[in-house]
Amino acid sequence: MKPFWALLVFLFSSSVFGFIDIESLRQNVDHGFSGSSGAAIGGASGNVDVFDLGVNSQNLYKDNKREYILLLNYEYGEAKSLKNQNQGSFHFRYSQQFSDRWSWESFTQAEFNEFKALTLRKLLGAGLR
Repeated sequence: MKPFWALLVFLFSSSVFGFIDIESLRQNVDHGFSGSSGAAIGGASGNVDVFDLGVNSQNLYKDNKREYILLLNYEYGEAKSLKNQNQGSFHFRYSQQFSDRWSWESFTQAEFNEFKALTLRKLLGAGLR
């Protein structure tokens, strides 16, 4: 019987497995839209020519019963015309509250980082909250 309970706890502990943390974004909004987006391009020339590009977006929409969260991040860089940074991440989450205490949520995440040999890590999940 113990292996059954261990398996049950493992299967329903999905919040532990997320690799992009969204809880700080969630605490900032009561209702409506909240978000920020940005882009940055930088460079320098001299002994080593450097180029950097970054794009990010954090968005949350919340009404009485539903919540939508979208996070995007991408960074690219070159030094001496050689790529030295290429990484990005994506997170989308939907939550539906069905009582004062319980809600249902589903999410998907993806991440890559060329220089950490992370080709593509994907995660799809759902559960009670």
